[in-house]
Amino acid sequence: MNEDRAVYEAVLEAQRAGRPAALVTVIETQGSVPRQAGSKMLVWLDGQIVGTVGGGAMEALAIQEALTSLHDGQTRLLSYNL
Repeated sequence: MNEDRAVYEAVLEAQRAGRPAALVTVIETQGSVPRQAGSKMLVWLDGQIVGTVGGGAMEALAIQEALTSLHDGQTRLLSYNL
């Protein structure tokens, strides 16, 4: 199964089960980056993930922001410089 399909299936699972999860999406890139625009990662409330938006410290920050979003119910649009 390709990674995008795994993320989409996890989104459907979350919706069907009423399980809280946040979808992280790369919307724009510039220069040399590990993942391109459109890359997605689903973050469950327990910190488990499906997919990747690049790995490393940037992905760890994105996971933390997703968890914060799940706790406070606020959407976020964030910018990271690599």
